[in-house]
Amino acid sequence: NEINFKTIGDQDSVLREAASIKCIYVNHGGTNPSGELVLSTKNDAGTLFERMRIDSSGEVLIGTTAQGRETNLAVVGSNQLPTGAWSQFGIYSNDSYAVDKGGSMMFGGQDGSTARQFFSAIKGAKENATSGNYAGYLAFYTRPAGAVPQERMRITSVGNVGIGQTTPLQTLHVTGQTRLSGTGVGNDHQMHNDTVLEVRGTHMGNGTVDVDAVKLFKLALNDNTETGGQAQFALGRWEENGSNARTSMVISLGHGALSSGSNADEDVMTLTSNKVVKINRSS
Repeated sequence: NEINFKTIGDQDSVLREAASIKCIYVNHGGTNPSGELVLSTKNDAGTLFERMRIDSSGEVLIGTTAQGRETNLAVVGSNQLPTGAWSQFGIYSNDSYAVDKGGSMMFGGQDGSTARQFFSAIKGAKENATSGNYAGYLAFYTRPAGAVPQERMRITSVGNVGIGQTTPLQTLHVTGQTRLSGTGVGNDHQMHNDTVLEVRGTHMGNGTVDVDAVKLFKLALNDNTETGGQAQFALGRWEENGSNARTSMVISLGHGALSSGSNADEDVMTLTSNKVVKINRSS
């Protein structure tokens, strides 16, 4: 069975076929034959091409006529490079432009009481309110029980990743508590509410001196410099006026002495190569 849709051409006013919907019987056996629904449109050259098919299992096929994987929707086409602003599948908003407007995709399922419940989402949206400026961000949402979905992570137009932060200023910007654990470290306690970063690793054996052995926290210089290079670890505090950070102590790890310096009104500690610790108080 087939339904044809025709239209009149602009040049010769002749009625011609432009699209069609067709039912194809797949299995004629028995009294309940299975079938597929095919939607076709004609291109500018006048050739009718199949564009979409709903097969007998209910899978929607776009750009292909055969099921490839166990999916409910398959979009098949030639490779498209996002760097050229192309893709095989697009989701767009069509209302007026504004910051935070764009396409989104929801993920959900049954929750025991609602057949189609919202669980999580991904959104690609405009990053600014400037006309013609297409800088965009990608946001990830999850939904806690008893609340609306909330943004958890964002990748900005320049590639900065924010976790708990919608305006990340660095490559990775985390707002909230962060725990870094080595392989085999148990997750057996809750962090204190005032702790910003916790680093946990397995312990070293007694008497271990191997510089490449497992450590809780390691600073390493990775520029193949034999002399003159240093890896530094800084401890500091934020000024009361919030204008800048003030370094209280810096531990410098180099090829000579291991030293720690500070601002003029703080302690100075030096660990020399012969394991002598010197602590001075400036005036």
